[in-house]
Amino acid sequence: WCTYSENQRNRTINKNNKLGYVASLDGFRAIAVMLVILTHANFYLGKNGKIGVSMFFTLSGFLITTLLLEEYKKNNRVSFIGFYIRRTMRLFPALYTLLAFVMVYILFFKTQTDQHIIFKELLSAAFYVNNISWYWGWGNNALLLGHTWSLAVEEQFYLIWPWILVISMKLRSLLPLQYGLIFFILISWFFKANGIYPNIVGSLIEESIFIGCLGALLRWNHLIPKIPSFVSISSFLCILIVGVLEINLPFNFFNPCAILSIIIIIGIINNSEGAILNRFLSNKTMVFLGKISYSLYLWHVVIFRLFKWHSTLPQHLSFIAKFVFTFIMAIGSWFLIEKKGTLLGRKWSGRLEKKQIS
Repeated sequence: WCTYSENQRNRTINKNNKLGYVASLDGFRAIAVMLVILTHANFYLGKNGKIGVSMFFTLSGFLITTLLLEEYKKNNRVSFIGFYIRRTMRLFPALYTLLAFVMVYILFFKTQTDQHIIFKELLSAAFYVNNISWYWGWGNNALLLGHTWSLAVEEQFYLIWPWILVISMKLRSLLPLQYGLIFFILISWFFKANGIYPNIVGSLIEESIFIGCLGALLRWNHLIPKIPSFVSISSFLCILIVGVLEINLPFNFFNPCAILSIIIIIGIINNSEGAILNRFLSNKTMVFLGKISYSLYLWHVVIFRLFKWHSTLPQHLSFIAKFVFTFIMAIGSWFLIEKKGTLLGRKWSGRLEKKQIS
């Protein structure tokens, strides 16, 4: 970007580098959410399924960074208002529908003590601070909405990272930003490994998101070689084996999972639709599960907990029924709320951007 020739070169490269819609990435989301759901179901499989959250974080960091890079390259600017409108309409309606459901439930079915606890969870989830609610002494005994900590981490990421990225692009300093990300990730690892400020670092920083951001920057600047199909498949199988089987790991697999995830993501994008992993992840069932993955994530803990408290069915039938109800609520949330909110957000942001251009 420093010279005219570099500008011309980047225009050519990045035009061909445009991400667009990749169905296999929805399949990747499907795997991530199913690993999380199996873990929360207390199933024999899925003991390490929390790595599904790491997969979500990595993909989120990668996609947000890539989309912002593409928007800036196309328009020489980023519409922050448009960005936040799209994010808000994509995420808020489905979440607040769940919170309204929980509010009605506790008013009719929970004791005053439990109502007090869950109301704090509702506030933490509504304001996206569940990851730091410990600061106020909340959330130590989460009953229904403990899983919204990850939503809070992502929302806080959305508030900060786009500004850092756009400022770096304006200053033509993406390379220093890459080195800064590497340093930041390593420092975070060091702090966590040595128990330095564990509450603050553990609550606010999830390296997986920034590994996704770093992967997007490296891909954008063509600093990652083409990833062979067998490397992507091997990384995918490694995540599945660790996430599904009951394996006691001698180390925290959260961050290695993020590295494997970014290898899979970029491998998916690099390889043709006919590649084995792409074909598996882009089949209709996987893509649909990926599309409803946010709603699945929102509803599954609440439904599972309600079945635990109220189900009078035999254990095996209750286990099946809670999955069925989770999928029913998630599908309804996707079609009636999430999908419509996403389309409306795009429409509003599109109108706004047209006005800004004119």
